[in-house]
Amino acid sequence: MGNIRAKTTDYITTNLAAFTDNGFQPTPQDDPDATVISTRHLLYLPDTYAAFMLNPSGYTLRQTWELLYQAIIN
Repeated sequence: MGNIRAKTTDYITTNLAAFTDNGFQPTPQDDPDATVISTRHLLYLPDTYAAFMLNPSGYTLRQTWELLYQAIIN
């Protein structure tokens, strides 16, 4: 587990056109549109959202964001 700088949710939703399959470019230390977050090697997806992620061929990072972000907001 470690702390990294990542773009904020507001930044991602505003700049989704720049979101590639690999996400955004690495975030510099002085980036005002970033926040420090704590990461883990394994994440748990609650049952409520698991049904959105059942495509056997997988998802890109952008597809995952588009599927889950709106579901979580709702």
